[in-house]
Amino acid sequence: MSTKYYYKNKKNDIFRILLVLPLIAFYYPLTLFYISPSEHIWWRMPSEIYVLMFSIFGYIVISFSIIVMFKLILKKGYVKINNEGIYNDFFFSNKKNLKWNEIESIRLIKYNQNLYLGFFLKKNEFGKKRGFDYLAHKLNISTFGTGHFIHSSFLNCTFMELVKEVNKRFPKGIDT
Repeated sequence: MSTKYYYKNKKNDIFRILLVLPLIAFYYPLTLFYISPSEHIWWRMPSEIYVLMFSIFGYIVISFSIIVMFKLILKKGYVKINNEGIYNDFFFSNKKNLKWNEIESIRLIKYNQNLYLGFFLKKNEFGKKRGFDYLAHKLNISTFGTGHFIHSSFLNCTFMELVKEVNKRFPKGIDT
C-alpha cells in the first residue's frame, strides 16, 4: 500500500485570523486603563492598583492568545499514514511519529458532539517536561485519556475517510 498524506485544512485559518482581530482591538482599552488608571476606577476595581493589575493581566492573556493563534495559523501540518505507522504533525508532544506496534489501541472518542480518533500507546511518554506543548499534552490526557488524537476538521478529508485509511493499516482495527 502506498503512503497517504492529509494536509492542513486552510479554511480554518480565515476563522483564526478573524479571532485574532478582536484580540488586537482589546489592546486599545487596556492601554487606556494602563495610561490613566485613576479615570477608570469603579466599584469592581476600587483603586488604581486594581486597574493596573487588570490591564497588565489583560496584556499577558491577550498576548498569549495571539501567539497561540499565530502558531496555529502558521503551522504547515499534515498527517502521513503508511504501513510503518502514522505521522501526525498536529500532536502536542515530541512523539509525532507513531509506529503501529507502539499503539495498544485506536478508539473513536466522542467529546462535545465531535468525533476524534484517539491513539492509546503501550508506553505513554511526555518528552518535554515544560512549555506550552507539555501543558497541552497533559490537558489532552486528562480530557481524552490520551495525548494523541486526530480531529478531521484540521485536515482536508472527511472523518470516515481518515478512519477507513487507519483501519486498513492498523492490524487490530479500531475500537468503537
